[in-house]
Amino acid sequence: MAKDRLETDVARMINVERRHNDNTNINDGNTADCESLMDQEKDENLIWTDFDRICKSRKEIDPKAAAILEVRSYLAEDLISRKENPLEWWKARAAIYHHLAKLAQQYLCIVATSVPSERIFSKAGQLISERRSRLKGENDKIILFLHYN
Repeated sequence: MAKDRLETDVARMINVERRHNDNTNINDGNTADCESLMDQEKDENLIWTDFDRICKSRKEIDPKAAAILEVRSYLAEDLISRKENPLEWWKARAAIYHHLAKLAQQYLCIVATSVPSERIFSKAGQLISERRSRLKGENDKIILFLHYN
């Protein structure tokens, strides 16, 4: 399930990235079209003209397929040692696993401890007691918010 979720997240990122690139190309299209027409007339005899045309007409891989390939490639990597820093590992491989590196930044920043939540619960236990049984729930939330922040 985790692998499927990861593939879905990466595919979603690829779709957003492609939509952004398409919008950018559309906005820049007016001036780029005029320039490209002039360049085509000048460069018709260049050897790379056919190559450029083929590259532009090449179909892009499906976002879901690209996501599956990226996740499979990542899962085929050797495991890092316990003493190695995962953030440095991701920094070194950000160019290889571009979309997964963004997800790693998103999820590796999460605090891996339950201390903040335990503090909130203990403060709530001190706040809501028999002595304060008439305190409304809305006020409880406000007081806890103010105390925590």
